[in-house]
Amino acid sequence: MNHPDTSLVTSGDIFLSGEWRQGHDNAYASLYPADQTVNAEISTANADDAREAVEIADRAYQKADWAGLKAHQRAGCVASDCFVHRSAA
Repeated sequence: MNHPDTSLVTSGDIFLSGEWRQGHDNAYASLYPADQTVNAEISTANADDAREAVEIADRAYQKADWAGLKAHQRAGCVASDCFVHRSAA
């Protein structure tokens, strides 16, 4: 049986405040449905992580340079930043 390519999955961390880190809630296993083998251990966020994410997002939104960007420009920044940080890990 062919297993999916998981080489791009470097960790199951959450991206918060410009860095990859473990969430503060329980991790769970992502299973390959064909044979139930574990693909990755995924970290999950708790309420404190969510509050921090909202506070970070609000501070970023209040900055004129971020608030002035259109949605597709913001998405490009976030995506490129995630890939740069992820590939450096």
